[in-house]
Amino acid sequence: MADFKLIEFYKTRNFGDKMNATFEFLRQNIKPLFKSLLYIGGIPLVIGSFLFARSYNELMKMGVMADPGTDPSLSLMMEFGISMGISALILLVSIGLIISSIKSYLIIYEEKQSNQIDVPEVWAKTKTLFWRVLGAFLLYTITILGVYFMLILITIGISAITFGVGFILIFGVIVLIVYLAVVMSMIYPIIAFENKNFFSAFPRAFFLIKGKWWSTFGLLFILALIQSIIASIFMVPWYIIFIIQMLHTIPDSGISEPSMAMEIVGSIFLTLYFLVSYLMYSIPLTGLSFQYFNLVELKESKGLMQQIGTIGEEPQSKDDEEDF
Repeated sequence: MADFKLIEFYKTRNFGDKMNATFEFLRQNIKPLFKSLLYIGGIPLVIGSFLFARSYNELMKMGVMADPGTDPSLSLMMEFGISMGISALILLVSIGLIISSIKSYLIIYEEKQSNQIDVPEVWAKTKTLFWRVLGAFLLYTITILGVYFMLILITIGISAITFGVGFILIFGVIVLIVYLAVVMSMIYPIIAFENKNFFSAFPRAFFLIKGKWWSTFGLLFILALIQSIIASIFMVPWYIIFIIQMLHTIPDSGISEPSMAMEIVGSIFLTLYFLVSYLMYSIPLTGLSFQYFNLVELKESKGLMQQIGTIGEEPQSKDDEEDF
């Protein structure tokens, strides 16, 4: 591409620079990156999200349209549980694929010094990362949930003695969970760019993020907010259909029951929501990668050392420390 300009990875960046680098990278790579994401993880995502959408719609119908005092049949609940379980497993695979694919794309981009990247290249690298990334995601989830439930049990026990202390502890649990979630967001870049597993990446994440937690939280919060706003647009038609279903149950409302075609349209838009969310996860995942490069450069000067060893180039100055 005539306007292609290679983005340097290992470089100190302030908050604005990291935002600019994230969207500039996505702009110059949007076609090959999104094509890779759709080819590699699109099919399982569509299947899993459509199953989830149909199951969720059926659950809402059971809850909204059931007569008071009646319970859904056991067969319906079992069918719902099986469908949700299958969709959850498929979506779990999709999560592993999107994280692996984006990190693989970044690795190939740096290696080739180009955005002329094909799907087979990304897939070949994704296969080498997928199981470590998926395992890290599961261990990440188990760690967060384990800490959450352990602290909640302690809090409940103390709350039985004094409500005030229990309230403070609940607030502390929330703060701790957010803190851990932000720290552990660095695990995926470490696994990808340093070829580590979860157990070696875990302490490494604490080392890198020390003193830079707030900048990481701010970047993650803003980029995740942008991602969720874009994806939520596709939830509007589903919410409209769901509201019609609720209003239909009100006596003398005059609103007819949504047709099967309308329910299918709702399922399609819920599936589109998952698909768009899948693609838009590239925003926070790419931004966190640039935060990783920034932290490595701040603490270990990897990019500076590379430039010192390059003939004819000036060493990268580190005056541009982040100010967020």
